[in-house]
Amino acid sequence: MIGDEFLTVSVVKSLDKQNSGMTVYYKGPLKIMQDFLPSAMSNQCAADIEQFQKEGIHSWSIAKRHLDEEDANEFNRLLNENQLTSKGKKSKNDKLVLSLARDLKLVGIYGL
Repeated sequence: MIGDEFLTVSVVKSLDKQNSGMTVYYKGPLKIMQDFLPSAMSNQCAADIEQFQKEGIHSWSIAKRHLDEEDANEFNRLLNENQLTSKGKKSKNDKLVLSLARDLKLVGIYGL
């Protein structure tokens, strides 16, 4: 879970392809996730949220951002550096992961 945003983050690196970068997946309430989507998609999500609420359903979503090889290497370097320098302190990695959460590609929406 990332900070107060209630987002779960998973980073996936392809084992099939060398130098393919990685994909960062974000999972969380659609109301929070819509802030990290392009504006057109965010507006569409607002209508979905309203419809889910009318039906008494909590809307959740999954979105992703792909990092090319160079960005993936820099991301890994910063993660490792933050781990070393933040022992016993609050991790800087939450901010790092949230900094990537912009103009995400929506993978799906589901209701609970």
